[in-house]
Amino acid sequence: MILALDIMDDLQDNDHAGMPWMQCPPAYAMNAMLSLLMSAVSLAAEEEAGEGLGSPVQDVCGQVIRAAMGQQT
Repeated sequence: MILALDIMDDLQDNDHAGMPWMQCPPAYAMNAMLSLLMSAVSLAAEEEAGEGLGSPVQDVCGQVIRAAMGQQT
């Protein structure tokens, strides 16, 4: 989650030009940021729900991750 928020901050502030996510098109970096953020939320929901139970939060996060991956492709 921290990396996702760092990417978001750098994109918004347009700084830290040497970072890998600032070396690619902003749309790619936004997709990476969104996927990292949703992965973090999904993993937190999995921990909260218990292993293998799943949750609506995980389902939503999974859909957002798939959408970002499809957009990236």
